[in-house]
Amino acid sequence: MWLAAALLFAAVPVSDWQYRWGEAGEWSPIRLPGHPPRGEGDLWERTQLPPLGTFKDPALKLDAVIGHFELFVDGERRYVHPPEGIDAKGLAGLPWHLVRLPPNAHDVSLRVKTSYRLAGIQAVPQLGERGDLIEAVVRTDTPRLLIGALMVLLAVLGFVLLPKTTRVDFAVYTGSGGAYAIYYTELKQLVLPLTPSIWFAAWVVTLALIPVGYLRFSTVVFHEPPRAVLFMRRVHELYGLGFVAVIFLAWGALGLWGFEAERFASPLLFVLGAGLRLLMLVTSAVCFAHAVKLARGRGPDRANARILLVAFTILLGAIVLNVGASLGLLPTMRGAYVTPGLFALALALAVVAQRSWAQTRLQLADRVKEKEAMLRDLH
Repeated sequence: MWLAAALLFAAVPVSDWQYRWGEAGEWSPIRLPGHPPRGEGDLWERTQLPPLGTFKDPALKLDAVIGHFELFVDGERRYVHPPEGIDAKGLAGLPWHLVRLPPNAHDVSLRVKTSYRLAGIQAVPQLGERGDLIEAVVRTDTPRLLIGALMVLLAVLGFVLLPKTTRVDFAVYTGSGGAYAIYYTELKQLVLPLTPSIWFAAWVVTLALIPVGYLRFSTVVFHEPPRAVLFMRRVHELYGLGFVAVIFLAWGALGLWGFEAERFASPLLFVLGAGLRLLMLVTSAVCFAHAVKLARGRGPDRANARILLVAFTILLGAIVLNVGASLGLLPTMRGAYVTPGLFALALALAVVAQRSWAQTRLQLADRVKEKEAMLRDLH
C-alpha cells in the first residue's frame, strides 16, 4: 500500500501547455488532455518544467503523440520519433515515450508534423524518476495485459474444445478482443517489443474483427436471430473488410510518398476509424435490444440472453466512453474503457457456448431415445 502511494506521488503531471501552428504563430494555452484546433504548418507544444532538484534521474513520460515529432529541452533537440527523423516516410505508430532530462532543464517543446485531426500529445505527460515511471507502467498495465492474454488463451481453448458451429466465431471475437486489450497497454512495449507499425496493424485488424466475431457467434447460437442483427452482421463484414483494405493501402502510400500521401490519408483514416466505432455503438444497441426481447420472452434463448445482457451492459457503457475519446470529447485513456467490457462479454460467450453445446447434446440424446423407442415398437 505504501509503495503504491509512493509511486502515485513520485510522478508529477505536467498539464499546463501552450500550442501554436507554424514558426510564426501566436502561442495559445491548452490544458492536456486536449486537442488544439486545426491550423497550418507544424504543430508546436511547449511547457515550463517545475524544478528538478529532487530527482536523481529525471524523465518525462509522454503518452501516444499523434504525428512524427521532435522534442526539445531548453532549445536543444533531445528526442525524435520515429528514429529516422520527423520527415521520415511510413507509419510511425503510437508508442509511449520516456525521455531523460538534464537536471537543470527548464522548458520542453515539441514540434509535431501530421495532417491528422487529433494531433499532438494525447494525455497528460508525467515527470518523475525514470525508474519510478517505468514501475508505475508495470503496476498500472499488468492487470489489463493479463486480461488480454487470458482472452487470447480462452480463444485457443475455445477453438479446441467448443463444437464446430461456434468455435471459429468464439475464437475470432475472444482472440481479437484480447489482442485489442494488449494493444492499449503501455506494458506491451516492454514485454513484446514489436515495431509501432506492427502494433498498429494488429489494432486495425482486431478492431474490424471484434464485432464480426460476436455477430457471427450470436446468429449461430440464437435460434431465430432478427433481420436487424443479420443486417448488421453483413454491414460489419463489408465495412471491416473495406476498413482494413483502405488503411493498409494508406499505410503503403505513406511508405512511398510520406507526408504528401498523409494529406489525403489522414482525413480518411479519421473518418473510417470514427465511423467504425459509431457503427459498433449502433450494433451494440441493436444486439442489446435483441437480448432484452429474448430475456423477457419464454423461448429457449431466454437464459442465454439474460447472461449476455449483464455483459452487454458493461460493454455498451465502455463503447460509449471509447467513442467519446476517439472523437476528442473525452480524455484518451488508451482503451482502458473497453477492456473490462470485452472481457465480460468473452466470459458470457463462453458460458453461452457451453450451455448451447449441452442443450444440443441433450437434444441429440432425446432423439436417439425416440428412435430406439420407435424401433422397439416396430419389433
